[in-house]
Amino acid sequence: MDFLDKLRKKPEPEKKIILWTVLIIIGFIFLLLWIYTSQRSISQLNTGEIIEQVNLPSSEEIPKMEQPSEEDLKELEELMKQLEEAEQENAR
Repeated sequence: MDFLDKLRKKPEPEKKIILWTVLIIIGFIFLLLWIYTSQRSISQLNTGEIIEQVNLPSSEEIPKMEQPSEEDLKELEELMKQLEEAEQENAR
């Protein structure tokens, strides 16, 4: 009770400083507890089991992408030029 009486007698700005100091300390303690429990939870995860449950495709199941040949690129360029020319003619 002496502590509360002393606190009540202090000026308002000093009370605010004490309040914010206590809140910051409590917040820091909660942050440390949250980090500790999160690390513990993460370390207890069985990653092998999780990967099996997700059922990711193996590298053999993923289709390979082929690079277009130079002939294909040249043909594509020609088609694009023809398309541009046709668009210009239609715009007239």
